[in-house]
Amino acid sequence: MDNILFLDIEVNRKGKIVDYGALFNGQELHESHTTKLEQWIIESKIICGHNIIAHDIPELKKQLGQDIFNGKEYIDTLLWSPLLFPENPYHKLVKGYKIVNESEANNPLSDCKLTRDLLIDELNKFKNLSDDLQSALFFLLNDSIQFNCFFDLVGESFEGKIEALNQLLESKICSSISIASLTENHPIELAYALSLFQLDGEESILPSWVKFSFPKSEELIENIRFNSCEKDSCSHCSEKLNPRTSLLNFFGYDNFRKFK
Repeated sequence: MDNILFLDIEVNRKGKIVDYGALFNGQELHESHTTKLEQWIIESKIICGHNIIAHDIPELKKQLGQDIFNGKEYIDTLLWSPLLFPENPYHKLVKGYKIVNESEANNPLSDCKLTRDLLIDELNKFKNLSDDLQSALFFLLNDSIQFNCFFDLVGESFEGKIEALNQLLESKICSSISIASLTENHPIELAYALSLFQLDGEESILPSWVKFSFPKSEELIENIRFNSCEKDSCSHCSEKLNPRTSLLNFFGYDNFRKFK
């Protein structure tokens, strides 16, 4: 973990960066200027943060320029949180230092430490996933710069297999759906859907920021999960989307009342 640069920035209401926090090679940084942070960015290969790809890196590029980030790899713990902890109702950093006083200012150094702890939790959770789910996530996400560095940190070799994905989605989506087409056109959206589908309950929902960042994700779930093909041969639609089946399961009646 020491060779990963963990960073966090605080931006004021005018969009100006006013505070920096970072962890790198066993050292800590909490300053309002960028001299040391710039040096650490140059020395690092991997940069990690919570919502770093959508927020921190773009803001830093405005101030420090694009060149300093050339060749860097990123790990965004926010992007991985719904994939590995889909049962959680939210995916913000749990900032214990604000429990006593919610109005206390954000501490970017403390947030870096929380991000490091979260990354460790995410790596451990991934290692405890089934082989099929590991393989399916690797198959869907390893070609994306937003996700591929995470797999290197896991420290194991993976073989992405569409067969593993097919196995996990069997009976969980409409059988008429072309999984191969989804993996080619919407792999990230399918990965988030796949993680949700592993839950036994139906109470979990896709976080709103996932819908915003990957606009096709909600539509994808609707199309493959809730639109019935009305074919008896489709186990998902016949069992989950057939009103007569639900009537029997929930109320014990095999048919609806008929009116003349």
